[in-house]
Amino acid sequence: MLCCPLAAEAQQAGRVHRIGFLGATSPAGYASQLEAFRGGLRDLGYIEGKNVVIEFRWAEGNYARLPELAAELVRLKPDVLALPRLSRVGVLLNPDNPANVATLRAMGETARSLKLQLQAVEVQSPAGFEDAFATLVKGRAGALAVYDDAMLIAGAARIADLARKKRLPTIGFIEYAKAGGLLAFGVNFPDLWRRAAGFVDKILKGAKPADLPVEQPTKFEVVVNLKTAKALGLTLPSSLLLRADSVIE
Repeated sequence: MLCCPLAAEAQQAGRVHRIGFLGATSPAGYASQLEAFRGGLRDLGYIEGKNVVIEFRWAEGNYARLPELAAELVRLKPDVLALPRLSRVGVLLNPDNPANVATLRAMGETARSLKLQLQAVEVQSPAGFEDAFATLVKGRAGALAVYDDAMLIAGAARIADLARKKRLPTIGFIEYAKAGGLLAFGVNFPDLWRRAAGFVDKILKGAKPADLPVEQPTKFEVVVNLKTAKALGLTLPSSLLLRADSVIE
């Protein structure tokens, strides 16, 4: 469970605190956890109905409802919002792109270390976008990563639109966030192409391509689309906004 403080004002004596609790399944599925949580609050002097109120919202296994329910809780302005940990992440990729397949293997290693399940959904043309999202929703993906691929870049606006309609938080390439996706983390391609001119210059001056060192990208960008976050009912942490290279409002 993740606990996020939402109220910044100082605590006041005699105040009734409000906790928002978002559950992915039903109360029965969290019975032992809730008993422990409530017990911990009692040990600290919090008594439900007296100095603390817990607002529960349950998705009943329908993960697509989580963003909507989270937004409902945020509107109640709780002091703390308790959220379920993300356990399943969808990945949208083009299987015809060998780089996508290699990246998926690396992503799988990271997911295992974070105890996350990946749901890889392959799409070979824009005609498959609708079915891909239907698969993601059916598989109960809590978020989506969109791979950097020419076909997916061309369809960025359509993918972002489907993600908003399915209320699915997503992260992808720079163009994706600019087209309406929630977040982007990727290579600064203008910088990469600018550096490529230096290689061309060396070759034109007589250098052999085989003798030139292979370089990896060194400059990356974080783009946040606040308009999309608002549409999804999400409140993004200020730490993320401060680190972002670009914020779209």
